[in-house]
Amino acid sequence: MQLTVEPIIFLVYLGWIFGNTIQSPGMYRKICEIYYSNDQYVNCYHIDDSAIENKVQEHSAEWSLYNSLAYLIPAIIADTVLGAFGDKYGRQMNILLGIAGIAISEYSYSLALSHDVAAPYWITTVVGIFTGFTGYIAMVPVSCNAYLADITDDPQLLTIRSGIFSVFQSIASVFGGVVAALIGFRTYIRRRIGHRRGIGFL
Repeated sequence: MQLTVEPIIFLVYLGWIFGNTIQSPGMYRKICEIYYSNDQYVNCYHIDDSAIENKVQEHSAEWSLYNSLAYLIPAIIADTVLGAFGDKYGRQMNILLGIAGIAISEYSYSLALSHDVAAPYWITTVVGIFTGFTGYIAMVPVSCNAYLADITDDPQLLTIRSGIFSVFQSIASVFGGVVAALIGFRTYIRRRIGHRRGIGFL
């Protein structure tokens, strides 16, 4: 039994979970700046007002809903069409389309969160509509599982392979989140040390 799509799902989920975890604080700050950039009393890097924080959380939930609907509605259509396409022509193209959709989506978030580019946050919603037609993140595991079913005739072996596939996916999700958290914590410590050195110098 050779590994086929297992390394693919591992790398895809490792990168996707890592990226989402790293981006979370930046997205929260960006949404805060949308509504409070002109308020000199609000520091979006460190919100110390509970009322403002609740409002930012409310707006963050709204934007999450918009972005989810932006890719989910076209994804429903795309999954139906691409599923039939995969049955006839193979799963490789669908897997590549899903990965391409993830890459384009993550690139739009990097543009929105970049200090140099500072693209408007709504660009992530617009891009989400187009990436939805690729099937986005849901297309990859579905197509990989279908590929395993296509190449495995023995039902018992298919069950084992599906279990191994799920393990790869789960480990990648956990590992991606842990690595992102460690990097974020390291960055936080370095900033705190730098801040204290600055105070000591003053």
